[in-house]
Amino acid sequence: MRGVHVNFLCLLSLCFYYSGVYCSTNATNSVWQGFEHHWERRALKIADTPHRMGSIANYIFNEAFQNTSSPSFQVNQTFTPGVNGDYCYPKTYFSLTSDVNVIHGVYDVAVQDNSTQGANPTASLSLSPKISVTLPQSGLNNANVEMLLQGWRIDMNCNPDVQPPGEICNSNGTWPYYMDLQIHSCGLSGAEFTCFLQVNFNRSCDPSCAYGSNLGIDKAFNHVMDYHFYVYYHIVYSQNMIVNRLDTISSEKITSEGNTYGTIVAQGNSGMKSATVGIRGFGFDLSPLLGKSIFEGKPGRYLESLTFKVEDVLYSADTGEFAFDWEMGYYTPLTTYPASGSYFLTPSVLQMSEHSVQHSSSSPAGGAVCVSDRFFKCKLNIDGVRLKETTNTVTTVQL
Repeated sequence: MRGVHVNFLCLLSLCFYYSGVYCSTNATNSVWQGFEHHWERRALKIADTPHRMGSIANYIFNEAFQNTSSPSFQVNQTFTPGVNGDYCYPKTYFSLTSDVNVIHGVYDVAVQDNSTQGANPTASLSLSPKISVTLPQSGLNNANVEMLLQGWRIDMNCNPDVQPPGEICNSNGTWPYYMDLQIHSCGLSGAEFTCFLQVNFNRSCDPSCAYGSNLGIDKAFNHVMDYHFYVYYHIVYSQNMIVNRLDTISSEKITSEGNTYGTIVAQGNSGMKSATVGIRGFGFDLSPLLGKSIFEGKPGRYLESLTFKVEDVLYSADTGEFAFDWEMGYYTPLTTYPASGSYFLTPSVLQMSEHSVQHSSSSPAGGAVCVSDRFFKCKLNIDGVRLKETTNTVTTVQL
């Protein structure tokens, strides 16, 4: 995969666009702190409705903080079921920083996977682009520059024309078992700041996808899927900022038992007046609870909710200690097969020499998505609201 190199010029408060990347200088900017997507439909108000994982997105864009009396940005959220209808109120978490310089960028690529054949088909994708940016400011070191996720998006589509002979598209969804989205190996050499992205997405059958068996529960597997991956990022830099790159947080929990969560207290530099936390990466790895019979070779799972987020809690300028909460989880419906879930999230703490961090009552920002089916209609009164038929919502956050 070819690397991406960006040259641009920022002078005072002027920003010049180049190759879809733009910059903002000494302005207020958002820090993406993760997401939460949870399907809400319940059969008889009790049972979850199982879905494959379809197109999904959660990112911040259209930031308008400079030269305006009404600073704002937008959040874009997509959540798509595989076959049946459902509704969701996606959430985007964020904090705000001021007096820092930010380069806004997006890496996107269209790719196609192709599964193995046989009783236990699997398909894997791995992307590892290099991103290099020439910074316009001198006198910086590695502790003054950081690349953070500003969100992500995967568009998924199953094209029936490219499936193997005799195979069909069941939906535009997948049963994933491994996903990894990471920014890593960042470094500053002179004025050039370089990072690597790692994007992995692996899928297989769920145990109910009894391909080649005589169990009578055959659910079609999409052997070829088309994807468009988008990774939104911020490169934040300032001599008034110190970056504390923390180790990856790892946790495990059975997917039917809900999310896993905790609190981290990070030790930073004393005397810095404010701090916030951002995300360099996140992911999950699912494996069968049982290693025999129909479970073996079928680690993919249905999805009820997906959550990876951090939230600022408390900061002491005197000691440099900063506390933040984290939460992770790939939750499977109780009506489907659970799995052993391993989760990981990689945070970075940004310390500021001034009172530059703000926390908005608008966080989390959210919208609503809804898809109808034969027995479920969005236009009917759901939670007291008639929901719009859409898998994508864009919300403007006015500050």
